[in-house]
Amino acid sequence: MDGVEDSEPMRAAFDSLLTNGEIRPLFQPIVELTTGDVVAYEALARGPAGSIFHLPAALFQYAVAAGRLAELDWMCRAAACHSAIAGRLPRDLPLFVNVEPATLSIPPPPTVVEHVTAAMRELQVVFEMTERALEGDEAELVAAVDWIRRRGGRVALDDVGVHQASLSIMALTSPDIVKLDRSITHVTDSKVADRVVGEVRAHVERTGAAILAEGIETAGHLAHAVQMGASLGQGWLFGRPQPLPEKFPASSYTLPRITWAAQMREIRESLNGR
Repeated sequence: MDGVEDSEPMRAAFDSLLTNGEIRPLFQPIVELTTGDVVAYEALARGPAGSIFHLPAALFQYAVAAGRLAELDWMCRAAACHSAIAGRLPRDLPLFVNVEPATLSIPPPPTVVEHVTAAMRELQVVFEMTERALEGDEAELVAAVDWIRRRGGRVALDDVGVHQASLSIMALTSPDIVKLDRSITHVTDSKVADRVVGEVRAHVERTGAAILAEGIETAGHLAHAVQMGASLGQGWLFGRPQPLPEKFPASSYTLPRITWAAQMREIRESLNGR
């Protein structure tokens, strides 16, 4: 299976975690850098503890190879939404969830619909486009963004700077939040990083989006993130992935929201012109 170990026990374990809803989300805080206040949480999927599918890399690698990515993607998103609502996440603290753009056009399993629908109604949901979005069809990606926008969600582009293509994806998706990869946050003297930051800042100036720096682990990383123009941050300096707290801080921070109609016209004209 494309380099992924496959066996009857693995197939049975994967079937079990989907059938029994064994996806467990953890949540990492996102902070406003100028104040240090928690202003959102990102949900991160985990499989059964102690299993080969505990960490998301192995979980998603197997799902891709097995042709079951859409099923897993919807299940992870539903688990995040269900846990956020059950944990009484306040509406003023947005919930970031990862999404594989190709899966939004595929009807979700009936068992997960109610959780995602409830979250879209009760919470502020931000859909993070993962790096696998770079491998998809451009028209499919634009359609996924349109699906999210029409339902009141926001869009974040994850891991910007890892691949050159992520910058072209930024132009197509016009994200509300651009997440600079940890490799950009950690490097203070790089022409490549400088070019990435320059293009991201140009997008922010043009659209009003926010920059979020990932992988902030030290005071030095924090200082560099601010220097790059990031207003939001995420990393071990502020908190590791864990269950939601019992009490939440009040937040008056408002995430930006791009006016999608105008951006959609520009994107479609660009695609039609190619």
